Amino acid sequence: MTQPNPTNAAGEPATLLNSLARHLPQMSGTELRLLLHSTRIAPEEIPDLVAFLDGHDDALTVARSSVPAAYFPLAHLLSVHSGVDVAQPECSACGHATFFLPHIAADGRWCARCVGRLTRCWRCGTSGGRQTITPEGPICSPCRRGLRSPPRARAKPKKAEARRRRCTYLPCALCGKVSRVAALWPLGAVGGCCRGKVISAKTPCAVCRTVLPLIGSGADGARICGPCAGSPLTFACRTCGATGDNYSARSCRRCALTDRVTKLLMGPDGTISARWAALHAKLAASDTPSATIHWIQATKGSRLLRQLVIDDIPVTHEHLDTLAPSRTVNSVRDLLVRCAVLPERDAEYIDRIDPWLRNLMADAPPHHLHVLGPFARWYLLPKARRAAHRRGVGQSAPTTIPSTVLAASRFLHWLDSQHLALAELSQSHVDEWLDSGRGHYRYLYPFITWTRTHGLIPTGIRAPFPQYPQRLPLLDDDERLHQLRRCLDDEDLPLTLRVAGALTLLYGLPVTTIVRLRHDQVATTTTGTSLKLAEHRLALPPRLATLLERLAAEPPAPHEVPGLRKQTSPLLFPGAAGTRPIAANTLSHRLAGHGLAGLTARNSARLALAARLPASVLAQLTGIEVDTAAEWNHRAGHDWTSYVAARPSLPDDVQTSGEISLRRTASRGAP
Repeated sequence: MTQPNPTNAAGEPATLLNSLARHLPQMSGTELRLLLHSTRIAPEEIPDLVAFLDGHDDALTVARSSVPAAYFPLAHLLSVHSGVDVAQPECSACGHATFFLPHIAADGRWCARCVGRLTRCWRCGTSGGRQTITPEGPICSPCRRGLRSPPRARAKPKKAEARRRRCTYLPCALCGKVSRVAALWPLGAVGGCCRGKVISAKTPCAVCRTVLPLIGSGADGARICGPCAGSPLTFACRTCGATGDNYSARSCRRCALTDRVTKLLMGPDGTISARWAALHAKLAASDTPSATIHWIQATKGSRLLRQLVIDDIPVTHEHLDTLAPSRTVNSVRDLLVRCAVLPERDAEYIDRIDPWLRNLMADAPPHHLHVLGPFARWYLLPKARRAAHRRGVGQSAPTTIPSTVLAASRFLHWLDSQHLALAELSQSHVDEWLDSGRGHYRYLYPFITWTRTHGLIPTGIRAPFPQYPQRLPLLDDDERLHQLRRCLDDEDLPLTLRVAGALTLLYGLPVTTIVRLRHDQVATTTTGTSLKLAEHRLALPPRLATLLERLAAEPPAPHEVPGLRKQTSPLLFPGAAGTRPIAANTLSHRLAGHGLAGLTARNSARLALAARLPASVLAQLTGIEVDTAAEWNHRAGHDWTSYVAARPSLPDDVQTSGEISLRRTASRGAP
C-alpha cells in the first residue's frame, strides 16, 4: 500500500491564504489550509498564483487562457472535490475548456490536441500527429525515430510516482481508511471510498430534516447537511436545480440519465433522429435511473444499439437478421419492439431460426447444403409454423429445431469421415453412430424419416422412434386439494405461481394455455369474475378471482433494460421482453421448484372434471378436442353419449347445466 505523503510542516504562506479568503469567503480558514495542503503547490509557483489572484477579481469565475501553472490543481480541486463553481481555463487556439493546458504559446495556453495539430516539426516541417518537445523544438514521431539516440538516465520520476507525490493521502473522516483525499467537507477530509456513498444517500438531515448529502457533523455527533454545518454545498443539480437525489456532485439521477440517453441515441449530425424518439422517451422516463445508466455504460446491448445509431440506416427486422445471432441481438430487438421502434412479429421464436441456420450453413460443405437446406427450411420450419398457428405463438414449437439440425449435420460429417454417401447408408451405420454416443435418437429420427420419405436413403432404414418417459401417476384428491390450498393461502409463493398452479389444479388448464392469458380475458362484473377461454367464459370462485385480479394489477416481470421494468404489458405472464409470454417450460420448472405438480396435476384435474362434465363442455373448458375429452370421460368411467354434443350455440351470458355444475364444483374444490 502506498504510504501517505508527509505534510508540509512549514505551513502555507499567509499571502496566498489571504488571496484565497478574498475569493472564497464561504470557506473557513481550516478548509483553506486543508485545500492548499491537498494541492501540493510548489513554493516557486506561489508568487505567480498570488499575483494572478490579486490582479483579477474574477479570477475563479471567468475563463481565461493565460493562467499560472499552479491555478490548474487549485481550480480542479475546488471544482471537483469541494463543489465550488470554478471556471475552467480555455485553450487559446480552439476555445476548449479543460483543466489540462500543457503548452504555453504566445497568445496563452494550448490544449494537448492543438499542440499536435498546430505545431510543426522543426526537422521536416509537417504538423499534426504525435510530437515530442526537444531542445531544438517539436519533432514528429518519424523524425524522432530517425534521430533516436541511446537512452539516457531518467531525470524525472515516472508518471505513477509523480501522481502519487501530487496526491494527498489522509485518513478518511468517515471510515478511517488512509486513502487519497476526494473531498474537503466540514466533517473533514473524505476519501473516494465514502464520497460517492454520502452524495447518493437519501438520509434526512438531523437538524432540518431535509434530504441532502450529510457532509457535516453536529455537536452531538449526528450527521447534518451542508447548510446546517455552515457550508454552502447543497449539491444541487446544475441542470434542473433538484436536490436530494444526487447521482454525482453535479447532477441528479434523472438529468444524468437523460444526458447519457441523449449521447447514446445522438447521430453523427449531433441530433436524435425521429426513428429513435420513442426509444429516447422510454429510456429517459425510466423508473430506475441508476440501473439504466449502468445498462448504458456496461452492457453489450447498449454498444450494439449505439452502433445501429451511428450506421444511420433504417433499422428493420431484416437488418437485425443479418447480424450474427446472439442473445445481445435478441435483447436489443425485444427492446425496440417494446418501444414501438420495430413492429412485433407473429412468430418471433421461429423467425430467429432462419438467421441461426444461415450462420450454421455458412461453413457447411456444398453437398451438405443440398440436404440440410431443404430439410430445415421445407420441412422443420413449416411444421413449426403450422404448430404455432394452431396452438398460438410460443417457445415450445422451435426448441428442438436447432438440436435436430445439429444432429443431422454431425451425422453427415460422420458419413464423410467413413467415406459414405447417403445412398450407401445402411441400418448398421445408423446403429453404429447411435451406439457410439455421437447423437441422440430423438433428434436423428426426423432426419432419417425425411430422407427415407424423399428417397435419399434406402427404404428399409429406420431410426428408433422416440420413447417418451412414462407419465407419473395421478395425484390423489387429498394431495391435489393440499396443493390447491397452498396456491390460495400461501403468501410466500410468488403470485404468478399461485395463479398458474390454481388454474392447473382446479380446471386442468395446460401450461401452454396459461402463459398466453391476457388482461382483457379477465372480466369483473356485479355477478363475479370470469376468465374467457376461446369462446367460453369460465366463472371463477371468489378466492381465485382475487388472486387473478391482483396479478392483473401487478407490473410485469423486469426487462433486461431495468428502466422498462414497470412498462405495461397485455399479458398476465409476460416474458423478459414483455411482448411475448414466458416460455411454458420455464413456468413448469418454476412450479416444480416450489413443489407444485404440473402434468400430474393437470391430468388429475381433468379426470375429476370428466367425471362431472360431458365431453363437449370439457373440450371447451380445457381447449382439447372433443374426441380427447370423450376419452377422458371414458377413463373416468362416465358415459355421456346421451348428451347432445352438437347442441346449438348459446349466448355468452347464458349458462348451460354443465357450466353451472362446473361452477359448483369449483366452489366446492376451493376451500
